[in-house]
Amino acid sequence: MPYFRSLVRLLYPTRQASPQAAEATLATAYQRVFTGSPSQADQEIVLVDLANFSGFYRVTPPESGERDTLVFNEGMRCLFGRIFQYLRMSPQEVMSLETAARQTAAQVTGLAPQDEER
Repeated sequence: MPYFRSLVRLLYPTRQASPQAAEATLATAYQRVFTGSPSQADQEIVLVDLANFSGFYRVTPPESGERDTLVFNEGMRCLFGRIFQYLRMSPQEVMSLETAARQTAAQVTGLAPQDEER
């Protein structure tokens, strides 16, 4: 089972992918997760998006900005940490989530090659 690794490709498949299509996929996944009828893929999409959005696997260097920025970033990570503490995941699933969140962040920020095979 590939767990989260295919999610980056699902949300951001290629340079030509429609941002609107990715946003629609994400919105549908969130709706299903919070209305009680999600698939496993929906749950994985939401977890990867939350990990990426919250910056859970990133660190804000102290010298990078003002104290308020540091506090805000830590608050974002804390929220995902609250959700994460209640999940029951194998070490392989945790590693896959981290990898997918990091790849998604790189794809969104333009730091990853657009057409690379994963």
